[in-house]
This record gives sequence, structure tokens and C-alpha cells, in this order.
Amino acid sequence: MKPFIKEFLQDFAEAYEYSFYPDYSGRGMFGQTCIGFVTDSDNPAKLMSKLFFFALDVLDKGEFEDFREVFEDISVSSDSMGRGTIVYFPGLE
Repeated sequence: MKPFIKEFLQDFAEAYEYSFYPDYSGRGMFGQTCIGFVTDSDNPAKLMSKLFFFALDVLDKGEFEDFREVFEDISVSSDSMGRGTIVYFPGLE
């Protein structure tokens, strides 16, 4: 993953007031970590939609192509965290 993508994801979390987890380890990940976002109300599909439109707004064409390569076929999972939900991307370290 290109270095700008992690910074972009942190900016995305800040813009939408999500908590950003750069090293979340979800169920069945056996200690591996990945990037995740905690949300109070957004489901994974809504978060992905926001992520896509945010990328269109802030990334230049080359960066967007790099973003697309990373997120085009990525798996998305979610776990309940009591009052919120964490949406995370197994395999996206």
C-alpha cells in the first residue's frame, strides 16, 4: 500500500468523525492487524460509499487509481463494539 493511502484514510476518519484504528485485530484474524473505523450509525456499505466519494473529492487522478487498486476487491467486515460498530478491512495493513 502506498504511504499516502494511510494518511488519506486518517483524513477520511477525521472528516466523518470516525475513530481510526490502524491496527485492529478482528475475529478470526489470529493476531493479524488491519485498518478499521468505528462508527455509531453507519453500516459497512454506507461507510464504503462515503470513502469512495471522499476519494473522488480529494485525490488526484493518479492517487485515485492507486486507491482503486487497493479497494476494488477488498473484503470488508464489521463487529459490534457495544454502542458502535467497527468496520474493518482484513488484509489491509
